[in-house]
Amino acid sequence: MWPRRLAGQLIAGLLIVMVSAHVISFFAFIDERRLAVHQANQFQSLSRIASVVRLMENAPIEMRDAIARKAGGPLLRFTLSRESMVDDEQDGFRAARIRRRLARRLGSGERSIEVGAMEEGDGFWRWGPWRHSRDAQDHMRGEDDDDGDRHSSHGPGHERGHDSEHGASGPVPGGGMIIAVRLVDGNWLNTRTQLPPVAPGWAVASLTAMAATALALIVMIVVLVRRVTRPLAGLAAAAESAGRGEVFTPLPEEGPSDVRDTISAFNRMQDRQQRFTADRIRMLAAISHDIRTPITSLRIRAEFIDDAALQAKILATLDEMQAMAEATLAFVREDTSDEAFVETDLEALAESVCADAVDLGKEAHFTPLEGGRLIANCQPFALRRALRNIVENALAYAGSATVHIERREAGVAIVVEDDGPGIAEADLPRVFEPFFRLEDSRNRQTGGMGLGMAIAQTILRAHGGDVCIANRPQGGLRVTLQLPAE
Repeated sequence: MWPRRLAGQLIAGLLIVMVSAHVISFFAFIDERRLAVHQANQFQSLSRIASVVRLMENAPIEMRDAIARKAGGPLLRFTLSRESMVDDEQDGFRAARIRRRLARRLGSGERSIEVGAMEEGDGFWRWGPWRHSRDAQDHMRGEDDDDGDRHSSHGPGHERGHDSEHGASGPVPGGGMIIAVRLVDGNWLNTRTQLPPVAPGWAVASLTAMAATALALIVMIVVLVRRVTRPLAGLAAAAESAGRGEVFTPLPEEGPSDVRDTISAFNRMQDRQQRFTADRIRMLAAISHDIRTPITSLRIRAEFIDDAALQAKILATLDEMQAMAEATLAFVREDTSDEAFVETDLEALAESVCADAVDLGKEAHFTPLEGGRLIANCQPFALRRALRNIVENALAYAGSATVHIERREAGVAIVVEDDGPGIAEADLPRVFEPFFRLEDSRNRQTGGMGLGMAIAQTILRAHGGDVCIANRPQGGLRVTLQLPAE
């Protein structure tokens, strides 16, 4: 699933980091919002409790029960009793802070305030905060829907245990609490509070803003990464083309400064390499041309030698020197061939090489490829020459050659096999050295100049491939011309 190209990896990595940061920020923002609303709800609840306490203390006794009943609501419930309904008074930081805040709002000297039945750790990070809020609200609404006799039973004359039957002193779901305030007449005003978490509906605007920001960042990331990687892709393609020996055209220097510097260095390198190769070709061409003069001079002088046998040896040596000079020049020119790469039918090319050998009376066989013809981008004349050199070697040393084409995972291979004596394992790596001959005689008609395999290897490597040679287990030699996949 992970992209393999540089552009894909950069975009994927940046998107993962960005999405992770947005998700963390979103949930943190929701929690901060929820806590802020809780603080506001708490402030409002404490202010309302203080107002009800002052109203109770200034109202006639017979009206206090009605005030307690009417002052409550779905999230705030008041009852009167002779004792506090807080079973387990809290001494933590939150409870102490609530006592201080409520005492400041009452502002009438020392007060007995008890806080209990709180659920510590309530927050967005807990599972199901909205479920707790819904259950608690349903619980309190259910009590409000009861008949009014229950509310009237909570008058000052009733005991605490009677109110406990209805769960007033039990923990309130969803982070609620029970606050008991002692009135001046000795009775207790018990308040059950419910502080609901914030519903998620408010976050639509934040989600929209975050989505817009993420979309803008994605567009910017894609544009910047493309700007960086597009020149690199062109550089890779140009390097591959230069490795195949194609005519090099300087790349446009674009992208960031470090990428432009890399492309500029590549252009300079290719320019120096082409100039070096051209200078070498001119030098060897000059040597090949100039050496003809002394060879011709020696040939003329050899004509005046009376000893016929010695004369023949000298002329044969001069012929070999001239052939070596011309073969060297041909080898260098093949190494720097500027033939264009075109789409070529490899089966037709290999079949024509075998047909040419058959026309000369040789035994060459071509086996067609199953599954259709195979097209490759190559230099057809150069590749034909490389294959012809391999086939001619097989015909010269084994008397016959068999050619077929194979599709491989790494590309395509043209395989030449023969039934000859093979080559000693120690000599296999040396057959690609220029002027290396397996035959010890100096007869060029039987041993050649020793450049056929070297030229074939040069041509295949210019295509991005190579030539492999190995002895067959059943005898003979197998030479593979490997071409890369497009």
